[in-house]
Parts: sequence; structure tokens; C-alpha cells
Amino acid sequence: MRKKGFTLIELMIVVVIIAIIAVIAVPNLLESRKAANESAAIGNCKTILNCQFQFRTLKKATLNNAPRYAAGFPELVQHALLDSGFSDGNKQSYNYILSPGGGQSTQFTCVCSPVSAADGGRAFYVDDSGSMTYSTGPYPNSASAGLD
Repeated sequence: MRKKGFTLIELMIVVVIIAIIAVIAVPNLLESRKAANESAAIGNCKTILNCQFQFRTLKKATLNNAPRYAAGFPELVQHALLDSGFSDGNKQSYNYILSPGGGQSTQFTCVCSPVSAADGGRAFYVDDSGSMTYSTGPYPNSASAGLD
């Protein structure tokens, strides 16, 4: 009488098929994660830009009767324009650096770069002109390619 069950060869074939599927699926999953991180970074840069413009229009934001931008993330969080997730400058696998420009914070720049190459392939730059650019290197600048 023959026992019912799988033979070793049948089990090996199933394991090989699963391994082939995993080899095909994992790189696509990693690329999807990288694309999602970059998309979130673009959205966060646009949010920072909008928060800076809102901050500039607040009466509290005037210094010597001249409008100014926030000097850093804590100031934007303090005025409830930005969530506290930006307080440490890291969010969703990207580092954000917000720097004031000009003598009285009449300008600003924000650089957003991935924590590692696995987290994203592009770094982003936004400034008081309202334009956003990116580069494939770790530190973008205004000479990089523009985003729409």
C-alpha cells in the first residue's frame, strides 16, 4: 500500500518555484519603497514651502516691520504650521535641513536628502523662490533639474 504525501522531489520543485518568485518580486518591492519615499519627500518639501509662506504672512512673523521666514523647524512647529514629526529633521527615511538665508531670515533653503541609497535615489532642494529642484547626488542645489 502506497503512503499518501509529497515526495522529496515535489517539495524541492515547490521550494524552487517560490525562490524564483521571490527573486523576481523583491527588487520590484524595493524600488516601489524607494519611489514611495521620494514621493513623500516631495510632498513634505511642498508642505515646508507652504508653511514658510504662511509663517511669513503671520503678524507674529514680522521683525522690525519686515516679514520674515521661520529660522527652523521648531519655529514652524511652535506656530502649529508643521507637525512635530519634523522637530528632529528626519521623516520617512529622509533628512531635512531648513536654513535661514539673509540677515533677518528674509530667505530660506530646505535640503532634503535620503538617509541611505536604499531609501531614495534623489535629494531635493526648495527655497524662498518657490521652486523645487532635485539631484541624484546627496546634496541638491539650484543648478539641479527642476520639478513641476
